[in-house]
Amino acid sequence: MKKFVIAIIVTFVVGMGLGYALPHAAKQTGERVLGAAQVQLNSTQFAGGVSAGSTEQFSVDTSGNLTTTGALSSGSQTVTGNVSVSGAITGQSFKTASIGVATTTSGSIGSAAAGYLAIPAGSTSLFATSTLIDLNSQVFLTQFSTTTNASFLSAMGTAVCNTTIATATPIVYIQASSTNAGLNGFKVTLNNAPITNPGCYFYSIRN
Repeated sequence: MKKFVIAIIVTFVVGMGLGYALPHAAKQTGERVLGAAQVQLNSTQFAGGVSAGSTEQFSVDTSGNLTTTGALSSGSQTVTGNVSVSGAITGQSFKTASIGVATTTSGSIGSAAAGYLAIPAGSTSLFATSTLIDLNSQVFLTQFSTTTNASFLSAMGTAVCNTTIATATPIVYIQASSTNAGLNGFKVTLNNAPITNPGCYFYSIRN
């Protein structure tokens, strides 16, 4: 009698989906087990994507796009594409992939979103070509008199910047061409030319 009772209990538990094991290399049938889409290409790839949570709070679609309504924590990561968020991005620091340097009246900063500019003594303007600039770009400048950046000091040819604070805010002109991206960049114009030493500025580009 006890054997019949045990058999009935085991049958009921398996029928409820408890204790059901999915073989590691099994080919699924389109059902969902533990939130995973059940169409496998092999033992490790799910063609229909993967989701988790009672209402799919975490999911990866068939194109590899990840979506989560919760917090996502990880170590250092490299992202080659664009990242879009609907909330705030908070971090201890912001670092660009490279630092741009332009120290002549016409220089190139390439794809560097931040860096240094030096308007030569006796000049009132500097044009920096940039592959990042378009009509929506914003350029921010901050004047400084000293720096320890070796590449900037080497390119500038002097260790001394102009210490006279500009009496007027530098004017920035954005130049963006839809037909020749090689001409894209921005021009910084001063009311008065720096005397004796270059006028030095930090720059940063947004958008």
